Amino acid sequence: MKIAPMPAQLRPKSMATAGLLAHILTAKYVDHVPLYRQEQQFRRLGVELSRGTMSHWARQAARARQPLLNLLREDVLEGGSRRVFWKDSEAMCRRTGMVAMIFSTARKGYGT
Repeated sequence: MKIAPMPAQLRPKSMATAGLLAHILTAKYVDHVPLYRQEQQFRRLGVELSRGTMSHWARQAARARQPLLNLLREDVLEGGSRRVFWKDSEAMCRRTGMVAMIFSTARKGYGT
């Protein structure tokens, strides 16, 4: 029997798995649950996870995704094959130089 290698982690030998980071960041930025409340929720589940630790992980995740956002920003500003939809205004993103987090490849003949 062969054991598959561990997937790459943001912090090797840390409990900050991709799933846990996704949960924390989704709760913070999508569900608007501040880190102090998440800290309380984890404590009720018997997990000691400080908001300082979660904040540190969020900063590391932001730094780790920066190269990808740079590439996506270049593609959008150069008029590449990707369309950005942010508050129903692609033009606003192009005019302000903002890059939305959701990208989709445009289909030929759709939205052109």
